[in-house]
Amino acid sequence: MPYEKITYDEIQQVVQRLYNKALGELNLKPEQAFAYVQDESELLHNDDPVTNVVLQTAIYKWGAVHGVKLSKESVYAQDMLEVLSDACRKFDLLSEAEKGGLGVKFELVAAEISAVKELYL
Repeated sequence: MPYEKITYDEIQQVVQRLYNKALGELNLKPEQAFAYVQDESELLHNDDPVTNVVLQTAIYKWGAVHGVKLSKESVYAQDMLEVLSDACRKFDLLSEAEKGGLGVKFELVAAEISAVKELYL
């Protein structure tokens, strides 16, 4: 049975809820919350480059909102930044038509990717 593709808005909501739980209920620090969100959102990862770049962008975007700062000296941070970089690279290789998924305008996704790359990469 094929699964419905998750939408841009659904990804944003899931990531926001995970950060809220991590920072509120679990009382984690921002960087710990980032790791928690990465782990808990693992089920959303798939072979679709659009879904993956939107997911990674959301994790970093909402992480920035909550004060996440990643040390480039941290092996974990280096690994996670490579995940982001890889997702962006795969997205950049797509045609304009392929980039139009998730029920959102490409320009919005492109602007968020650009902002996250500028902040973290």
